[in-house]
Amino acid sequence: MTLNDYKFSFTTNKQDEEAINAGLEEDKNQNDDINDSIDDMMVNEQKETYQDLDLVKRIIINHEGLFSLIWAFFDIICCLTSSYFYLWLATFGENGDSSKCYVDMSNTDKEAFNQQASFSLRLTVAFELIFAFSILTKFLTDYKPDGETEHVKSLSKITSKYLHGDFIFDLIPLIPLPFIFKNVFCQSKLFYMIKCIRVLNGFKLFDVS
Repeated sequence: MTLNDYKFSFTTNKQDEEAINAGLEEDKNQNDDINDSIDDMMVNEQKETYQDLDLVKRIIINHEGLFSLIWAFFDIICCLTSSYFYLWLATFGENGDSSKCYVDMSNTDKEAFNQQASFSLRLTVAFELIFAFSILTKFLTDYKPDGETEHVKSLSKITSKYLHGDFIFDLIPLIPLPFIFKNVFCQSKLFYMIKCIRVLNGFKLFDVS
């Protein structure tokens, strides 16, 4: 092998080594770019998570706050007044005449009945909307466990506590059974008695313990 062959071989190996180093450097830069992108994505995800947590904390209602206290008092008053109102409906009917059966009425009589009962129906809808909103607030109101000083503001814990507590007693009276069975059951007005169980919440007004 001649001297030129050695020179050519050395030059070729050096070029190959430079090419390999350049490729490694390029791969390193690409890996750095990928790592930077992953880091940016993780930072953005963490920011979004913190924003979501911050949003949740903002919608959580303080059970000792002014709104919570005012709404609790208003809810209790509505429980008392609506219970007496529903007791009257269960006794005398929506139009004040318990002797008439809605199922046996003609279409003309039903129209007249609905006109006479329009005020009762509007008041019923108003009460039920108030109680539906009350249920919503209970899903968003924090609480303080016995013996603890910190309020629980976790939405999942608040929801779990309410679902395993008073939720069923708030939901059952909200079901419009008198309207569901109005066309199939003469004494459907008696279902208003179920709504009267809210009077138990009204008694909290007299609880001074």
